[in-house]
Amino acid sequence: MKTILGIGSGIVFLFSLLMVCMFGAELFGFHALNGEHSTSVVFACLVFFLATGAGSAWLTRWSFKPERPLDAPPADSHSQVRMVLNLVQRSGGDVTVLQVASETGLSIDQSRKVLEDLVTEGVAQMNVDDEGVILYDFPELRSLRPRQQTSDYLPPRDFS
Repeated sequence: MKTILGIGSGIVFLFSLLMVCMFGAELFGFHALNGEHSTSVVFACLVFFLATGAGSAWLTRWSFKPERPLDAPPADSHSQVRMVLNLVQRSGGDVTVLQVASETGLSIDQSRKVLEDLVTEGVAQMNVDDEGVILYDFPELRSLRPRQQTSDYLPPRDFS
């Protein structure tokens, strides 16, 4: 679809360029158009086709520009662990899988694996709170700042 849009806007750009040349020549006295035309009409047409040409040039460029890849999280496990530990320290010492995934850009599976590896290494402890949410607790990274509520990272529940 973007390609069709790019081709169409390219054609509009070329037509606008032709019209700008014709009305520009008429404005400067080369009489590219047959007959008498008022200067204000020629000038208005020139401005219209300049704007149309600029818009279609931008649209053509946008439609053929390659997609920029999203900033991917680091692939190596050391960088992922570092990102998770920085988040844990900022959040007061405990995190959920969803919190890690949403704030680091890691997938849920990657976040779970990093957190479980940290539990296996003895850096973290896995706990379940009163609502049944799995918390990964990092006692050595606890700060004096107040902790965020885990419910901030959960979808609203419907108990009806």
